[in-house]
Amino acid sequence: MARLNLTIPDALYERLERLRDRVNVSKICAAALTKELDMLEGSTVIAGDAKVQRLVQRFLRERESRERWYQRGRHDGEEWAIERASLEELERVHDDWDEDEIREADELDDFDIDDDDFPTVDLKETLNRWIREERQAAGGSVDVEWKEYVRGWYHGARDLWRAARQTLR
Repeated sequence: MARLNLTIPDALYERLERLRDRVNVSKICAAALTKELDMLEGSTVIAGDAKVQRLVQRFLRERESRERWYQRGRHDGEEWAIERASLEELERVHDDWDEDEIREADELDDFDIDDDDFPTVDLKETLNRWIREERQAAGGSVDVEWKEYVRGWYHGARDLWRAARQTLR
């Protein structure tokens, strides 16, 4: 199997080191590289038809946007679970939330996250922080995939709690 050196920002490396025992860097990098090469090779194949290429590129941008919002949410959910969440809050996320609730919600307010049950998180504010950052970078409006953000947040908090509670039993 071939080997490849990888250069990443120091801050990302520090985050990776904290979770190194749970992250398969080679697998993640191979999957991301495969995805990128598939996209580039796919655009080469359809390069002759500009309309098809525009359509494919739009869908690829949308998929990339959904993935970006999901990863942001997952990161925030993990950080919340690690840094601020109480045992009771983690149990509530694990026991009371599910994928269907996220999928069926019409807006962020549909989630049962209030100060009484979840005093250590303001999901709207963490999402709005990302929206402000995106708008600033884009110089205007942005497409917000808030359901993907919430789904990522839920998965990040839930998955860490599932792993941790086994150790706590």
